[in-house]
Amino acid sequence: MESVQNMISNEIERINELIRRDENKDENIKFKNELLEVLFLINISKTYNISKNEIENIFKIPKENKGYSEYRIINDCESDDRINWTEVAIENKNIRLNENDVIIKFK
Repeated sequence: MESVQNMISNEIERINELIRRDENKDENIKFKNELLEVLFLINISKTYNISKNEIENIFKIPKENKGYSEYRIINDCESDDRINWTEVAIENKNIRLNENDVIIKFK
């Protein structure tokens, strides 16, 4: 993946030079921003070890028009009794999801 990142970074440098020379400035700025977005997504993929072979499904929480509600991630602690359930916390913060948030389910 490093070679792809380097290739994209080199292309961004080339585009920056075109922008400085005012060549197709608007089009080149748009293209540069698209490449920066790709680099951002590659970095997320590397940081969280996300690859197409590891993903089982991707879910987007739907809009339900029921007012403002949060979705909570619960650990059922191997029990069907809700009294035993605990809310999942990461870095000492409870995880709250909202409509349009995306969940990636790994295999």
